[in-house]
Amino acid sequence: ASQMGINTQLLGVLYDVFVSTNGKSDDDPRSLAPNLVSELLDEVLMNFSISLSVSVQLIPGPSGSRIVVNRYVFIQVVNILISNALNSCKGDIYVGWLEDEGNVVIFIDNADPEIANCRRMVESMGCSVSVGKSGPSGIIRLEMLFKRS
Repeated sequence: ASQMGINTQLLGVLYDVFVSTNGKSDDDPRSLAPNLVSELLDEVLMNFSISLSVSVQLIPGPSGSRIVVNRYVFIQVVNILISNALNSCKGDIYVGWLEDEGNVVIFIDNADPEIANCRRMVESMGCSVSVGKSGPSGIIRLEMLFKRS
């Protein structure tokens, strides 16, 4: 099976887990809770700190940015998105965030152009998703728009 097929299957399983844990209590680690974006992305990027032929670089946004998200699902989904980008891109991957009109936009530059296969899972985290070309080089940018908490 292709890496993309395996990741799509994993996204389906994670979606089922997320839906089944959405109503858990506040003391359950699988519940929705405010999280610092910097901590979430630091945790994700630790998985990609080993030597690779391309790098995954963090572009930090405003300190103190928070989103309400299931931490476990967020980390798994973003790991998959970055892994897919690493398998399909020809350059470095940039991950970061910015704030815009009461929202936090988390982005992945040089994302997998087939990201539409993952849209349902990404949107299940309570965000909207857009994919487009960014900058003069026309790299693919995935943006996840969350309400700031």
